[in-house]
Amino acid sequence: MLAAVEKLLLNVFPDRYHIDTSSFSELSALAEHPEASKVSIASGIDAVQALIIEYTGFLEGVQKKGKTVQFWVQYRDCIWTMTFVQAIKTNDMHLYIQSLHQ
Repeated sequence: MLAAVEKLLLNVFPDRYHIDTSSFSELSALAEHPEASKVSIASGIDAVQALIIEYTGFLEGVQKKGKTVQFWVQYRDCIWTMTFVQAIKTNDMHLYIQSLHQ
């Protein structure tokens, strides 16, 4: 369910702001094969940083649109937080990495 919510939000975001996602090859490479080196490359690009800020603003705006959307975004955030905390408490590196991917 969580993956479906994320996918829906990520599909709506570029359409709503008319963003050409093909121009962000660094993000595509990072999404396909997450590695620390690719994270540092992508985070060093100003356009990627601006896109992340814009997406964060999009999420905040979506939460204000209605109770149902607000519920699902909060649900997504709570699941991520609980997974992250559980990984730290149980010292589960696999779960920790998985929670960072979410």
